[in-house]
Amino acid sequence: MSKSRVLTWFKVGVTSTGFTRNVSPPGEKGYSDAVEFDKIRRVCLVVAQDWYDNDELYIFTDRTASYVVPLHADGAEALLQVLGEKNLVDSKEVINAFLKPKEHPMTCWPPAKTTTGKKD
Repeated sequence: MSKSRVLTWFKVGVTSTGFTRNVSPPGEKGYSDAVEFDKIRRVCLVVAQDWYDNDELYIFTDRTASYVVPLHADGAEALLQVLGEKNLVDSKEVINAFLKPKEHPMTCWPPAKTTTGKKD
């Protein structure tokens, strides 16, 4: 899937209490959903390792599946900014992930802890 096509059919809306996804893939059934910020338990940023992939956010709540948001979707940058403002992601670590994608292919907040209590 090319990055330019995602923008036309994947839209993210941000409100004061959460965000929405309105997804209408060409030739497929579309869907919409909403997530409240206070329900978010973990956020992971996966940085593309080549030009053909999308950078993506995986947003976890109490439900089993995560909510996926390609960062090339319309409104995704605004969502990432608000997640930083609400301390659901660390903006400095987001920058590090994009500057050194091979060293940070996936970064999550809050960071995972090892059995010794130290960050991975």
